Amino acid sequence: MSDKKGGDISREEYSSDVHGYIQYRLDREDLDPHTDPIPVSNLIEKAASDYIVITNSNDIEDYEYHYITAVRIAKMISAGEDMFHKQANELLSEFGDTPIAEETARSVAEKSARYVIGNNVTLVYSMAYEFVHDMMERLLPEILNDDVNDGTEDVFVSQIGSYSGRADLLAKAGVINEDTREGVRHIREVRRALVHDVEERFTLSILDDLNELDELPGLLNELYKKVYDQPAYRYLDE
Repeated sequence: MSDKKGGDISREEYSSDVHGYIQYRLDREDLDPHTDPIPVSNLIEKAASDYIVITNSNDIEDYEYHYITAVRIAKMISAGEDMFHKQANELLSEFGDTPIAEETARSVAEKSARYVIGNNVTLVYSMAYEFVHDMMERLLPEILNDDVNDGTEDVFVSQIGSYSGRADLLAKAGVINEDTREGVRHIREVRRALVHDVEERFTLSILDDLNELDELPGLLNELYKKVYDQPAYRYLDE
């Protein structure tokens, strides 16, 4: 960790990890998650990005990188929702007094909005896929017998290379519940469709309901908490 952060910030003013740095920034701006949720969310995302820039990469732990990834995914989902509603509303306003059924107009507006946010959604699911993959890899050792030596444990984890296979194994062992398993498989299914089918990035037909995006932060938070014993979205959940 460098001696200085953000120019005039000394290490003595905050704890030495990403959570301490974010809390310092919140305190400095006198922001409360309960009364200022949107400014707090914006500041958390900015502070998390700043932390990456101003900290030596060798000093950043995995739990910090994973936390920052979770924050970025949540912010991208929020940004995508804003983009969707803006595009849909703009197109609806363009219809004006044109004689067209309201249901038809809204259907056209939604198709247009899906096109606009396609790249955003693709990135969200790609990042979520990698995040979940990392979390499952760290959870696999929990199902091993305490007597298994480290070498055997490493071999076991490396052999369970299938994303879906890891989810199934963790669910059968009771490490994750069935709902989490289904959420993990959902991420894989959507990400695969978006990455390998160009048309999907324009139509997002793999998602019958775009509200499915809102379920992702809860799943990421649950897995992060299982791995690191603290929630990923700790500031807004307090």
